[in-house]
Amino acid sequence: HAIYHKENEAYAGVIESLSGAPFDVSFISFDDIIEDSDILKNFDVIINIGDAQTGQCGGRYWKDEMILSAVREFICSGGGFIGIGEPSGYPYQGRILQLATQLGVELENGFTLGRGKYNTEVIPHFITEGMNGDIDFGDRLHQIYALEGTDILAKKGKFVELAAKECENGRCVYISGLPYSLANTRLLYRAILWASHDEEGIHRWFSTNLNVEVNAYVENNKFCVVNNTYESQVTNIYKGDGSSFELKLEPNEIKWFEIEGKV
Repeated sequence: HAIYHKENEAYAGVIESLSGAPFDVSFISFDDIIEDSDILKNFDVIINIGDAQTGQCGGRYWKDEMILSAVREFICSGGGFIGIGEPSGYPYQGRILQLATQLGVELENGFTLGRGKYNTEVIPHFITEGMNGDIDFGDRLHQIYALEGTDILAKKGKFVELAAKECENGRCVYISGLPYSLANTRLLYRAILWASHDEEGIHRWFSTNLNVEVNAYVENNKFCVVNNTYESQVTNIYKGDGSSFELKLEPNEIKWFEIEGKV
């Protein structure tokens, strides 16, 4: 499950990426959390996107102690949080990103500048595994630095573009931007799996070729494999039980299969 607060054109690729992902997606507001803080128990991952101090990321809601407590408790209890852009961004109590401790990154400006205290080493990670070449985070470059204990997965110059951090029982991911592409769809998919402690889920209804997608309709005992390009593609397909097989698809071809056994 994922929570996404309002769409911003600069981050519209998130919605497009989620539309084809094998997750149940719900849209809730901050007012929903205020009315019932237990609502977060219905979800595995929260996604918050947008620029600081805007309605897209939540703006002034991020200084509401009830909301902050509910989201922090959700993360510490094992939930996943993915922040894109300047998530939880609102100047309050000496912070710009109110979930900086959980996300492991902070947005720096003239009031909070302290570059010497940040780490800069980029490391390999499950989220970026199989990502060939540079990742497209869009044109917007945020002044984001990583706190100690945060894994930096990608950066541009001195600014962090992708980071991951384990926070007590929960996991958080920071992404600077996510324009729509097949590669970024795969990136978000892997980020959600990692944030929800489900890395093994990558081997369920999955194509090793990002140009090919798998759509499973378990209740109907069928699944299909789709070539999204105008070129022939070869891929390994993982089924719901973790078994795999190699498949070749002609340009734009769709192949249907029966699901054998219980998955």
